[in-house]
Amino acid sequence: MTEENEKQPGSGIGLCLTSAICIVLAAITAIDPGEKDFSAAFGGLIVAACFGLPGAWKLTRHRARQRQQRLQARFAGYLKTHDSFTVAEMARKMAMSEFETESLIFKLIDELELELAFHRKSRRYHRRGALQEPHHQLTICPGCGGAIGAQILLAGETITCQYCDKTIVADELPGD
Repeated sequence: MTEENEKQPGSGIGLCLTSAICIVLAAITAIDPGEKDFSAAFGGLIVAACFGLPGAWKLTRHRARQRQQRLQARFAGYLKTHDSFTVAEMARKMAMSEFETESLIFKLIDELELELAFHRKSRRYHRRGALQEPHHQLTICPGCGGAIGAQILLAGETITCQYCDKTIVADELPGD
């Protein structure tokens, strides 16, 4: 199955319509007053299920994919238009859990290459170009080289590397 075929609901609709036709034919066969053998009607129902179940599955997946795309577009619009926000604010706005919200933020930052960084002390994401205060942005620990994500350190702040326990002081870092 190709990715393009996955995006189109047509094959799911076709399978469901074929299933509906089989059900109608099975019903017509079953209501024949002279018919005492219902094997033809039963066979029609089996064929209907063989077409209907995959069709319904494809339609359900298509609708879920559309909902996810609409949510991501709304979410990306919010991320692009706000200079600063917390995960809790975003979760309330999008009616999602904070865990779901944070994972979607990471995904969209990566996919859309958004210029956002996290300030651990305030627990806020900031647009890098909107920060007025002097700051340093760290992605790796200067001590061990461990990945610490896109962290913002404002003047006078410190963070501790989760890998080597080195305390990183913003005032001791070289300028950006």
